Amino acid sequence: MRSLADVIAFNQQRRGEEMPYFQQELLERAQAKGPLTEKAYLVVAPTAGPAPRHTAIPGEPEWPVCTKPAAVAGYPHVTVPAGLVNGLPVGISFFGPAWSEPVMLKLVYAFEQATRARRRPAFARSAGA
Repeated sequence: MRSLADVIAFNQQRRGEEMPYFQQELLERAQAKGPLTEKAYLVVAPTAGPAPRHTAIPGEPEWPVCTKPAAVAGYPHVTVPAGLVNGLPVGISFFGPAWSEPVMLKLVYAFEQATRARRRPAFARSAGA
């Protein structure tokens, strides 16, 4: 398989085996969106929501972040400060294709210079302080 179109065709040719319970609407919708080279696919996302309040309960659910896909794929990812939400810091993540680190560093530097979101860390007695 070299493309999403290849996966869709493979599934259609083996519909009975590959899709006995579910179809591939999501794959087909993704294919209809066009190539990943379009501007809409330049990827920037919040790294995560504000930090959750700690409860010291063993086995708490994992804090959702957007960083795993880039790590698994081996693609570059840079996070920079994006501001505060209720007094808690949040970051913005920039992702790029393989070997795009020089361009990404220029982008994150430009973002940091434009937003000046970086704040000196401080110990607060409670969130929102």
